[in-house]
Amino acid sequence: GTTLLVSSHVMDEASQCDKLLFMREGRIVADDTPTALRAATGTEDLEEAFLRVIRSAEPEATRHAATLPEVAR
Repeated sequence: GTTLLVSSHVMDEASQCDKLLFMREGRIVADDTPTALRAATGTEDLEEAFLRVIRSAEPEATRHAATLPEVAR
Protein backbone atom coordinates (compact mmCIF):
# COMPACT_ATOMS: atom_id res chain seq x y z
CA GLY A 1 0.00 0.00 0.00
CA THR A 2 0.87 3.63 -0.36
CA THR A 3 0.29 6.51 2.03
CA LEU A 4 -0.07 10.03 0.72
CA LEU A 5 -0.04 12.87 3.23
CA VAL A 6 -2.07 15.90 2.11
CA SER A 7 -2.20 19.22 3.96
CA SER A 8 -5.08 21.47 2.92
CA HIS A 9 -7.44 24.13 4.18
CA VAL A 10 -9.79 23.33 1.29
CA MET A 11 -12.46 20.96 2.56
CA ASP A 12 -13.50 19.89 -0.96
CA GLU A 13 -9.99 18.48 -1.37
CA ALA A 14 -9.94 17.01 2.13
CA SER A 15 -13.24 15.22 1.54
CA GLN A 16 -11.51 13.07 -1.10
CA CYS A 17 -9.15 11.58 1.52
CA ASP A 18 -9.82 8.29 3.31
CA LYS A 19 -8.93 9.74 6.70
CA LEU A 20 -8.67 13.27 8.11
CA LEU A 21 -6.90 14.93 11.01
CA PHE A 22 -8.35 18.25 12.11
CA MET A 23 -5.81 20.47 13.85
CA ARG A 24 -6.24 23.63 15.89
CA GLU A 25 -3.31 25.60 17.30
CA GLY A 26 -0.94 22.68 16.74
CA ARG A 27 -3.17 20.10 18.42
CA ILE A 28 -5.06 17.26 16.76
CA VAL A 29 -8.72 17.78 17.68
CA ALA A 30 -10.24 15.08 15.46
CA ASP A 31 -9.03 11.98 13.65
CA ASP A 32 -11.54 10.01 11.56
CA THR A 33 -13.04 9.50 8.12
CA PRO A 34 -14.89 12.38 6.43
CA THR A 35 -18.16 10.43 6.74
CA ALA A 36 -17.65 9.73 10.45
CA LEU A 37 -16.67 13.35 11.17
CA ARG A 38 -19.79 14.64 9.44
CA ALA A 39 -21.96 12.12 11.31
CA ALA A 40 -20.35 12.89 14.68
CA THR A 41 -21.01 16.61 14.25
CA GLY A 42 -24.49 16.25 12.79
CA THR A 43 -23.76 18.01 9.52
CA GLU A 44 -23.34 17.04 5.88
CA ASP A 45 -20.86 19.87 5.27
CA LEU A 46 -17.21 19.09 6.08
CA GLU A 47 -16.37 22.76 6.60
CA GLU A 48 -19.15 23.02 9.19
CA ALA A 49 -17.97 19.76 10.78
CA PHE A 50 -14.51 21.29 11.21
CA LEU A 51 -15.96 24.44 12.77
CA ARG A 52 -18.08 22.42 15.19
CA VAL A 53 -15.10 20.29 16.21
CA ILE A 54 -12.83 23.25 16.89
CA ARG A 55 -15.55 25.09 18.78
CA SER A 56 -16.08 22.09 21.03
CA ALA A 57 -12.31 21.84 21.58
CA GLU A 58 -11.98 25.45 22.79
CA PRO A 59 -11.49 25.82 26.53
CA GLU A 60 -14.64 26.88 28.38
CA ALA A 61 -13.04 30.15 29.51
CA THR A 62 -12.32 31.10 25.89
CA ARG A 63 -15.91 30.37 24.85
CA HIS A 64 -17.26 32.42 27.77
CA ALA A 65 -14.90 35.33 27.11
CA ALA A 66 -16.09 35.50 23.50
CA THR A 67 -19.61 36.27 24.75
CA LEU A 68 -18.49 39.33 26.72
CA PRO A 69 -18.85 42.63 24.82
CA GLU A 70 -15.69 44.14 26.31
CA VAL A 71 -13.46 41.27 25.14
CA ALA A 72 -11.91 41.68 21.70
CA ARG A 73 -10.77 38.65 19.77
